[in-house]
Formats: sequence, structure tokens, C-alpha cells
Amino acid sequence: MAFESGNRTHPDWVKVRYRQSSTIDEVESFLFTNKVNTVCSSALCPNRGECFNQRAMTFLLLGPHCTRRCGFCSVDKSGPAGYSDFEKDAENIRTAVRKFKLRYVTLTSPTRDDIPDGGASVYSDIIQKLHTLDNPPMVEVLVPDFSGNRKAIDLVIRSNPEVLAHNLETVPRLYYRIRKGADWSRSLEIIKRTADGGNSVPKSAFIVGLGETLDELFSAMRSAHESGCEIMVVGQYLRSTKNQLPVVKYYSPDEFAAIEKEGREIGFKAMLSGPLYRSSYLAEQALKTARRM
Repeated sequence: MAFESGNRTHPDWVKVRYRQSSTIDEVESFLFTNKVNTVCSSALCPNRGECFNQRAMTFLLLGPHCTRRCGFCSVDKSGPAGYSDFEKDAENIRTAVRKFKLRYVTLTSPTRDDIPDGGASVYSDIIQKLHTLDNPPMVEVLVPDFSGNRKAIDLVIRSNPEVLAHNLETVPRLYYRIRKGADWSRSLEIIKRTADGGNSVPKSAFIVGLGETLDELFSAMRSAHESGCEIMVVGQYLRSTKNQLPVVKYYSPDEFAAIEKEGREIGFKAMLSGPLYRSSYLAEQALKTARRM
């Protein structure tokens, strides 16, 4: 499976190749039959075949539509269309945990600026329901910025997910173009509030190749660490459709190795850097690495 960016084909090191398997068929059938939303499919993640083959998936709460128009993301931006079937989401996720015997569950969502708390109460409810299962999985949440609503952020923090992630995505200079509606300082505050809360491991991620320099990236990574981030993931931006921003640069494997080295020197407890790495990729392993430190 090769992705394309405009008229250019990705270099070999970012091409994804996997064979369909009975496990992938089983996961895809379950998701389709139960109308379960995942960021794996909605965001056209290049790792979805590998993850599905391991029965790993990142559940998309709050519906499949986003209220913002970030230039890098392929999640549908036609609007939330009144989606509010949150209890069905919770039941689908609990069913998936039981069916696939999931030990680790990752939850995320589009940004829902149309909901008063941005969906924080939905996150909180599902985290608590998962923690009360007979064999409760570890829970990682990748949250939006809730428009800076501190009460909403703190509600999720008090629910005690094992990992609370908020992706910075790109460097401050590019926010106006890449993350429309977001704010660099506001995003750093979410990481800091998570670190100060004391119970969840703070995590963040960047995608590179959107026009940042390495010096800008390293400075942004240091800012994340100073705010309390313990797990950092850096991956290559891939333009999944022509509706997204074009790729400015493809980083080489050597450059990703240099980014990983820098991250370790900065002091992240777990540092993952590679062309196809995404925030939720190898999530359980990243947490185990962070906890061994």
C-alpha cells in the first residue's frame, strides 16, 4: 500500500506493506458491523493494518466529524451533524475490550467546539466504565484542547487514565497554518496540568515535514519536556489525500535517528521517532518504557 503526496510518490522508507490476515478481517468486520469509529480509519493511518493484526485500535469518540479544519488531518470536517450517541460509543468499546481481550485501550476524538465541555464528560465517563470492568484495561486518551476550558481538562485528568496525551503536532511558527483554532501556549498548559495532576503519564507527538526546521523542532520538544511531557513521539507527515497540505520534506531514517537521540538527551522517559510513528503507535510499549525509568 503506497501513499502519494500530490504528484510525488513517498520514498521507500515510508511505504507501507502488509498482507491481509484473518485477524485484520475480524477486526474490520467488527468495526463495520457495529459502526465503530476509529481514528485508524478516519485519519487513514498508515499503520492500521499492522495494528489491526495485533488487535490494537484507537477508538474515535464524539462522532466521526471535526469542527476544526487543521491542514494536515484527513478526519471529516463537514461538521458534527448533531452526533450525540455517546452511550453507544461506550458500549461498543466495552464490547471490543471483551471480544478482543484488550489489555490497552486508546481513546481519542475530533475536536467538538459545539459541545459546552468539548466532550470531556464523555471521556471521563468511558474511562471510568473501562476501569470498572472485571479485567480492566489500561487506558490512554489523546484529547483535543477543549478550547482551553480548564474545568473540562481537569475532569479528564481526575478520571485517571494511565496516559493522557495531547499532541502539539508542529512548531509554534506554523500553528496559524497547520492547527487552525489551536494555540501553542494552551496546548502546553494541558501537558503541564496533566503533569501537575500526578496520576497520568503526560504524552505528546509531532509530525514533521510541514516546513519546520530541526532547531525549531528541538526547541519545541524541549518546551514539551519542560511542561512535564514524559513520552514523545515524532513521525513523518504524510498527505493522505489532496485535500491536505502538501509535504514540504521527507525526513530520512538518519534524521529520525538524530531526532530520537535529541529526545533522549532532552530527557523524555520514552522517545519514539520514525517515519511511520504516530501518537498511538506502540502505545503500550511506550508506557512500559516510561514506567521503567
